[in-house]
Amino acid sequence: MEKNTPENQLDLAPFPLSQLQEDLAEVFFHHLQNIGRLVDAEAAWTLISKDPLDIFPFQFLNPEESAKGFGFTFSMIAHTSFAQSMINLYNYAYSGRLDRTQQKPEGESDYVWYTTLCCDVADGATGRERIDHGSDVSTHASRCVQVAETANARNMLEGEEPFYYFHGATNKESSIDFEGLTIRQLALLAGMEEGSVRAATNPKRAKPLVTFKSGNRTLVNFEVAKEWLADKGRYIPVTYFRSSTVVDWNSEEIDGIDQFNSLLAQHVSNLLNQIEQSKAAELLASLARLGTPVDLVAGFFSGKPLSLTEEQIRDEALMHALAQVVQVSPEIFALRAKETVLVSDLERVMKERKLLILGHKEV
Repeated sequence: MEKNTPENQLDLAPFPLSQLQEDLAEVFFHHLQNIGRLVDAEAAWTLISKDPLDIFPFQFLNPEESAKGFGFTFSMIAHTSFAQSMINLYNYAYSGRLDRTQQKPEGESDYVWYTTLCCDVADGATGRERIDHGSDVSTHASRCVQVAETANARNMLEGEEPFYYFHGATNKESSIDFEGLTIRQLALLAGMEEGSVRAATNPKRAKPLVTFKSGNRTLVNFEVAKEWLADKGRYIPVTYFRSSTVVDWNSEEIDGIDQFNSLLAQHVSNLLNQIEQSKAAELLASLARLGTPVDLVAGFFSGKPLSLTEEQIRDEALMHALAQVVQVSPEIFALRAKETVLVSDLERVMKERKLLILGHKEV
């Protein structure tokens, strides 16, 4: 099977990113109108624009008005966490790409609330009220919900926790089950109609899609689903990228020592570019005295200008001192260092367990 590469990336998106951007503007405008109803139109408008509202308030609050008709565009909300997070979900849902500079989609994350806000418009009372006035905002919101559903399904496919449960949605099949993927979820990931996926479960087929029952629901085992998608040429592996060089030590996801070093090197590089040459020399000298020197020349060729050992990362006093030199909160930095070695310890334990299991199987 041909592998997916940036040059040969599967396009399973049911609509282009530009459409989602328009949809997000409509959803945002809908909620902005609701805020205007709770306070007043001018006060709501100041939340998004420094320019005064140059129309009558009743025009802004008109339930028939659309963001597009009003001149409210995605560019006006592109800087918001809501917009950036939903774009991240779109990339994750349809190309498997997750931005490490964005919050990870998981339970208790902001994605829970962003999805809820979209569901409220797609299937809530205010959305239905606007439909009665001829608005199509529910259609825009439904596409946003579909993005969240697909990203949620990909999370579950890859063994991650869902960030939303979709209980109470109009389509009951959107509600998830922890035992496996629903037919709807698998259809979303495959970029296929649900009917086509159900047809693939026909036992008379040469290689039917194996399902099982959980109550009244038909589910597909996660590994079976992944294998089926791969056989169809529709499995997309998860990859990571960074849309920004800024390192947020409070929220950055760290999956091991190599990444910790990579983030630290990026942080130091950013810092060196921001300070005067004399200050930069002092910083490099301080790092050398701590036993954590930066080799810019070697790093240029190896990609690792700064590489701490596991023993150094375990040294809490050293991590506090290093944090002060590189201008990071010592408490946060020391905790992230501790988290790094715990992740590495867990990886070693899991490898030992797998090797032990393999050894028993061979015997």
